[in-house]
Amino acid sequence: MDRLNYSQLAIGEGIMSPLEQQNPDKTGINGDENPKNIPAKSRNVAVLAQALYLANITVLPILAFIILIFVYIQRERSLHPVAETHLKQSFIANIVSGVLLILVSLIILGFGSFDSPYTWMILLVYFISIHSMLILFGVFALIKAMAGVEYRYPLIGKLWL
Repeated sequence: MDRLNYSQLAIGEGIMSPLEQQNPDKTGINGDENPKNIPAKSRNVAVLAQALYLANITVLPILAFIILIFVYIQRERSLHPVAETHLKQSFIANIVSGVLLILVSLIILGFGSFDSPYTWMILLVYFISIHSMLILFGVFALIKAMAGVEYRYPLIGKLWL
């Protein structure tokens, strides 16, 4: 049995986490690629794309989407597949979010009357519910992008990719 000296113990040499003990080939829990293998530039693009998605549906609606379009057009072809997936998912999620929030809200207003409290009640419940769900999905996607793990939005999945 190899004995560790205190200097090796202090810097963690020879010590494996439970995940590394189960998975010596360094893959993730579901067989995903280890996030440490993703280049920093690709990870930054994935995080930027998801941050712009969140900014678009919260604080900078049009400006964040324009910036995301610019990032999408200017992306390098050498991006890691995980970053490419985050960028495409974020771009499509912005379009789907806009349709869900704006178009459906206008349809609800079109079927109801402007002076009816029921129309406004339905519109507020719809808008708050859908908007909260979209923000929650965006937070999940941002967490996955920061971890360097692929994420697909539930409403989109592999559609359009």
